[in-house]
Amino acid sequence: MNEAKHIWWSGPIGGLGNRLIAIAAARACVPDRPINFHWINDASCPGEFHDLFKASPDWIVSPTPSSNCVMVETHPWEPFSIYEAFNDRLALGLSSAEFSHRFIHTLRTLPFKDEFPQHAKVWRDSFKSDRLTGVHLRRTDRAELHRKQFRAFLLRKQGLNRELPFYLNAMYGLLPEAIVHQYENVTIGMLLRKHQTHSYVLFSDSAASVAAFDGIVQKIGIKKASISDRIDNSAEFALRETSLKGALLELLCLAQCNTIVQSNRASTFSLVAAIIGAKPILTPQTRYPFWQTIEAQTGYMANSPVFSVTNTKSN
Repeated sequence: MNEAKHIWWSGPIGGLGNRLIAIAAARACVPDRPINFHWINDASCPGEFHDLFKASPDWIVSPTPSSNCVMVETHPWEPFSIYEAFNDRLALGLSSAEFSHRFIHTLRTLPFKDEFPQHAKVWRDSFKSDRLTGVHLRRTDRAELHRKQFRAFLLRKQGLNRELPFYLNAMYGLLPEAIVHQYENVTIGMLLRKHQTHSYVLFSDSAASVAAFDGIVQKIGIKKASISDRIDNSAEFALRETSLKGALLELLCLAQCNTIVQSNRASTFSLVAAIIGAKPILTPQTRYPFWQTIEAQTGYMANSPVFSVTNTKSN
C-alpha cells in the first residue's frame, strides 16, 4: 500500500443521493485514513459538506491536493468505479464482495449531525400507522433528462439508457410530460392498493406534482396520512426546503417509512433511503448496475436488513 497517510480524492458531484453513495464508497475503501476531497456547492446540492456531517479530522474539504497526498481521481458517484480507482491506486487488495459489505454498512452509519436522525425519528414516531409508505416523486429534471437521452439514442449518438426498460425509455423520451406523470401517479396508486397500504406520505419538490398525485391516488381509494394520523401534532414540521439540510432531513424521514415507492427506477435519493432504512421498495427492482452488482456479489439486495456490523468484513 502507498505509505502516504493522506489521500486527496476528486470528490462527489450531483444530487444528494449520488454524493452520499460516493462518500460511502470512498470511506469503505479506506476506513482508517484521512481523505482530502473536493466538494462543490451548486444547484444540485446547495450547501456545504459540514452542513450535514459532524466535524472530523478524517474528512478535509480541500479543492486542491497538497504535496503530501496520494491523488485518487474517480467517477463522480458510481460506487464500484470509485472502488476500482481506490483499489488500483492504493493497491488495497480489496475484493468487490468485501467492498459491497463495507459500502452498505458505511452508508448506513454515515456520521450525520445528530439533529437530522433525531428529527427524522421524532417525525416517524408522530404517526400511529405501522404500515406507513413513503412515496418519492422525482419530477424536476428526470423527464427532460430521459427525453434528451432517448433522442440521442434514436440519433445513434449514444447507447440506450440502462436505468429503465425500453418501453419506459420510449415513454419518457417521446410522450408529453403531463401524460408521463399521470401514468406514474396511476401506477403508484395501484401499487399502494395492491400492497394494502394503510396511508402514505409524499416527498416531492413540486407543489403541482403533489396536488396531481393526491388527486389521482385518493380516487383509487388510498388515503394520505394527515395530522389526525399523528400522535402529537407538535411534531409536524416542513420537510421539503430548497436547502441541502432540508433534502437530507427528507431523505432520512423517507428511510423511516415502512416501505418506499419511487416514481421511477432512476432515483438514487430513494435508493439511499431504502438502503439506510433497510426498507423494501414496492416498485420494480432498480436497474442501476451497482444495485445489481451488490446482489450478485453478496446474494442480497442493497436494502436487505441482513447487512449489519456483524456482516461487515474488515480488510
